[in-house]
Amino acid sequence: MDNNEFQEVHPLEITLLEKNQEYLFKTIDDINKKQDNQMEKLDSMNESLSNVDKILAVQAEQLKMHMKRSDSNEEMTKLLKQELDHRMKPVESWANGSKATLKITGIILTSLLTIAGIVATIISIWR
Repeated sequence: MDNNEFQEVHPLEITLLEKNQEYLFKTIDDINKKQDNQMEKLDSMNESLSNVDKILAVQAEQLKMHMKRSDSNEEMTKLLKQELDHRMKPVESWANGSKATLKITGIILTSLLTIAGIVATIISIWR
């Protein structure tokens, strides 16, 4: 037999080769399916990361606005406190004057009552 001629292949060998070929094709299909699943997962993860980036951008802008409002509120609180202090000065002066007047009135009344008590005691003793 010449080297160029085909040699006869046994039918059992053909069956084995066909089964090996089927197994290889099935294995390649399984690998392709796994790769497709991994690509879908990667796409999903990329989409999730993109959503996270969008959320972070929005939250960063909201934080800037919140900080501006907080600074504005702090400044407004300082101004209101200064205005309240300014408006309360006359009230505090009046209250301090009233306290002094009440103390003086209390001292005078106590003195008058003490004198009246002494006079009443002297009058009762002389009678």
